[in-house]
Amino acid sequence: KDPQNYSEKKLAVIVPDPGLAALTANLLDGLKMKNASSLTYEDWVIRSGRRQIKGLPRKVCKQTPPAAIKFKKHKAILQAIYQLINDEWEELATIVEKKFKSKKDMPTFIRDQASTSNISDTLKKIRSEHLKNISAKNRQKIINQFYDQWEEKVFDISANRADLLLNPRYLQIACEASAGELSERDKRDVLSHSISQMGASPNDDLMDIDDHRLKTLDGRDLTREARKDPVFDTIDAEDFTWMLHLLKQKVGQNYRWPKRWAHLVVDESQDFAPLELLLMAASVGSPADITIAGDSAQQIKASSNFEGWEKTTGYLGATKVNKHTLNVTYRSTKEVAEFAHKVLGEFAPTHPPTAKKTGAPVSISAYPTEAEAMMLIAEALTDLMIQEPLAYVAVVARDEISARRIFKVLSDVPKVRLVDSGNFMFVSGVEVTHVAQVKGLEFDYVIVPDATSQHYPSTAESRRLMHVAATRAIHQLWVVAYSNPSPILKSIKESM
Repeated sequence: KDPQNYSEKKLAVIVPDPGLAALTANLLDGLKMKNASSLTYEDWVIRSGRRQIKGLPRKVCKQTPPAAIKFKKHKAILQAIYQLINDEWEELATIVEKKFKSKKDMPTFIRDQASTSNISDTLKKIRSEHLKNISAKNRQKIINQFYDQWEEKVFDISANRADLLLNPRYLQIACEASAGELSERDKRDVLSHSISQMGASPNDDLMDIDDHRLKTLDGRDLTREARKDPVFDTIDAEDFTWMLHLLKQKVGQNYRWPKRWAHLVVDESQDFAPLELLLMAASVGSPADITIAGDSAQQIKASSNFEGWEKTTGYLGATKVNKHTLNVTYRSTKEVAEFAHKVLGEFAPTHPPTAKKTGAPVSISAYPTEAEAMMLIAEALTDLMIQEPLAYVAVVARDEISARRIFKVLSDVPKVRLVDSGNFMFVSGVEVTHVAQVKGLEFDYVIVPDATSQHYPSTAESRRLMHVAATRAIHQLWVVAYSNPSPILKSIKESM
């Protein structure tokens, strides 16, 4: 209704996962809004980071340890950032004290002016004051060169990445600021991973050795045969968020986002960490230009550290919020909604959502072995694809490893596909995937194929994961267990 202030190109929807981003793009297309953006947070932050920070590794690491993900997404890393900036001011004061003499006590002046924001303007002020107190013109030239080089050093965020992640002192500061949420073990894991990423390449150890000394008894070339570490010279997707916070902190009020959104929609917002919310808030003109949606019962990413809706909106800069609670489920049947509510157990909201339609009962089946369970799933899916060729079915495993194993067993089922990177087809057939990929999506039929105690113990995380998987079903849900069924199912089956 207001295209002058809200042009399509300045509208965006940001979501956690590729599958939901693809679905959102289809929905925008249907609304004739092809120019609006549908992005995962990871794609957006990497793209934004590469625009603003030079000298970063080109390859994003695919093997980031969970401890490193948790550490780098935690808001406590901001304390390490503040200390890093303070240390840079102290280093500048110390160098000036040792290298330059002037009429004024410049080291004290630098310490007095030091600020964690608007560093560029503060450096200009320090430089100007330093030049005032130097009479010799040749010295002024040297001082100008020094401050040019120092400013370049200070804004080398790529170098700051190594400064922070390879220094146990900064990692310890983050741990201490986390109120026990980050441990000594987490710190060690981050340091070890960072050394693997930024340490010497296997070939670097051989660079200073003469070629004739690299000959081997079997004639093979050591430099060519050296082990290639897949983590070396990579960057974690999580690094971009805290590095942009560091850049923003250094630039201060002068910071300008390269592409500012006119309005931003953040879906599944319970799965975004405070650092990520703060960064998204910086990309719009005002908190009033953010719409967030989410469901605390479906928070499945432990690293997000979800703290409730008041904290979430606070991180987005909103003091006044228009909150709308959806108490009606339009996707699932009454039977599925009731099952999903019971799955949450003590973590369920006080009142279950009201369903607008009824359907078939939720099927809970237990089999002696996994082989027998998979055989019966394959038979049922084959029959379904023959009887209802237009049906869209999801087999939602607990994790990617389970999904791949189950797909191999079901490979003879007609129109079966493995979804491993959010590449859903949104057309008829059977898609084998895992819970982390199906947030926000929906399917005619859903099968949970591995509802065992191994995959779904009675924990808050497991209950939320099973809740997410169950609520993807539009018409019918089949939960399959084998060997030792999940304890979550035992109490539910008795009450259904």
